[in-house]
Amino acid sequence: MAHSEFKNIDKAQNIITVKPPSKKEVKIGLNIRPHLKEALDLIKKHYFIIVYTASDRSYADPVLNFIDPNNDYFQYRLYRSHCIYSKVKDDDKIKLYIKDLSIFKNIDLKDMVIIDNSILSYAYHLNNGIPIVPYYKGEKDYELMFLAGYLSSIRKWKDLREANKKYIKLEHLIKQYKRKEKENKDNDDEDSSSGEESPMKNKNCESVISGFLDAANKVNHNNISNN
Repeated sequence: MAHSEFKNIDKAQNIITVKPPSKKEVKIGLNIRPHLKEALDLIKKHYFIIVYTASDRSYADPVLNFIDPNNDYFQYRLYRSHCIYSKVKDDDKIKLYIKDLSIFKNIDLKDMVIIDNSILSYAYHLNNGIPIVPYYKGEKDYELMFLAGYLSSIRKWKDLREANKKYIKLEHLIKQYKRKEKENKDNDDEDSSSGEESPMKNKNCESVISGFLDAANKVNHNNISNN
């Protein structure tokens, strides 16, 4: 929905004040994704909107209050404290906050979707997830309108997960990714046994996670824009 700028805030669309825990108030820049209000107006016609963020409440609330000052769109807000914290194996620097949809006891999983730029955030409920391309700045961005159109097109499905399986196909993407990863590992093992170094190790590639997220976002964009 928005992107925060902590440096060069004068170049941001808006400036708001936040108060991090145990710190003084600070000003941050805030870029609102294009067509946000228009998309929210369309989505709320058919869906109950809940914000589920991995951000701390002290940061998230000022942003959400700026976006929705009269509580016209967001029925509830969930924060980092409602996420499940996890770490990436062999890399303590990467922190994961997984959004567990099972905490909603009065809503069936078949009636829920979760939108996030990180598919890792809904790792427990992959078929409920709808990935979206990250936003930083600029006016030429139509992702939210693609999203609103997609949500409108699947609203009558008895099980929203089945719609995502058909159109977004994240499970299929993961199977392809795992197969490719296995092929790369087998090739590396062959190179090691022959004494040759794999050429992949000399490339300055993105991390496995970043590449995977990028692929997922591209699949999402292609499927939504064709609906």
